[in-house]
Amino acid sequence: MSLVEINGIDEAGRIGENILFSRVSVEKDFEAHLLLANLSHFNNLIPHPDIIKGYDAKSQLQYIKELLENESFRITIYKMRTQTQVVLLRLLYGMLSEDLFRLRADILDQFQHKDWSVIQTVLNSLNRFKRKGIFAESFIKAFGIKKITEDIGKNYLRMYGSVEDLSSSGPRIIVQIDGGYPFAFWWKSLLEDPNSGLVKGKCLITGITNGDKYYPTTASAGIISSALHMHPEIHYMFPIKEMEISGIRLEEESMQYFYRQHSYSLSRPIYQNRILFIGKIAQQISCCIPYLYHIQEGRTKTFETFSISSSVDNFLKDFGYGTKDDTNIVVGKLASSLDKENLQYCVDKGYPIRYLSSFQVTFNEMMDRLNSEVQLAPSSSRSDLEKKLSSFNLACQHELG
Repeated sequence: MSLVEINGIDEAGRIGENILFSRVSVEKDFEAHLLLANLSHFNNLIPHPDIIKGYDAKSQLQYIKELLENESFRITIYKMRTQTQVVLLRLLYGMLSEDLFRLRADILDQFQHKDWSVIQTVLNSLNRFKRKGIFAESFIKAFGIKKITEDIGKNYLRMYGSVEDLSSSGPRIIVQIDGGYPFAFWWKSLLEDPNSGLVKGKCLITGITNGDKYYPTTASAGIISSALHMHPEIHYMFPIKEMEISGIRLEEESMQYFYRQHSYSLSRPIYQNRILFIGKIAQQISCCIPYLYHIQEGRTKTFETFSISSSVDNFLKDFGYGTKDDTNIVVGKLASSLDKENLQYCVDKGYPIRYLSSFQVTFNEMMDRLNSEVQLAPSSSRSDLEKKLSSFNLACQHELG
């Protein structure tokens, strides 16, 4: 079986302060080690960001040091300083100004030729400003994440020597990016570049809304970025790379195309595959469901996950109705009449419906694998891991049964 490498990328920080990006990479055969490291430190296989907030800085930094010292994982950390952000902001607002001025000309032309389709084009273009808080943030961070993903391909290209050898015998690469499509809109153009080292058909890149809640490597990357962002005074202790961008390099980046892709990513909800949770599902098992689903699909699909707490019809109006191929319903305990109405609505629409019990076998297989790994742990930590894993398993089995 060929090698499978899973990469999780997340960031922390806002425009105007240093932004920290982290990538956590692990081979599929060693992913259990990461799950157990999470369990050991945070009592959860895929620790929810809200859980992490309850741990002090010392605990979080100790977790980062353990991952860095473990040869099963490859950790890269990048810092984008404000100077670099300013360069990107100048590009963004320069291209935006030109874009809006062209729209003005289109509107004037419409009044002369009575071409009302132009109005719809203008309205669609302005949708990108609906989420004002994400407009500039996603542009800058998406550029940084793209650079990190490019580094993955370049490293493998150097390792294998040629695109041909990489295509025939290189690994399958999975890249999971927290934040959703506006942070990963560039994925297709990167895969279509024959010199990127990321081979189309052997690489899956997905932007995932709340990905740090549902996928192990992305959750770990989020912990690293957040903890280091909160404690800049200890950056000197960690191997942090500077993310610098020169004007010459930017000319090579096809920034106009990048800008257009970014604008489109914000104009309408876009996703590859998603899960809608209907009903009450305990946090311990809900954090595992997308990961288990990902495994059941042979790691060919990565799912964005949304919990439906109001009308599912209203949610779909805002985020798109999707199809039976890309929208999946997972049902928990139907605790209210609204839950039952939402489920019936999804049944009537023909969406695939799955109950928690359908993940029982895959969950048990994961538990067996983790138990086997625990038996290989040093005796000093084995007992504690066994207790934590048993407690986690009992809580989840109650939901799955």
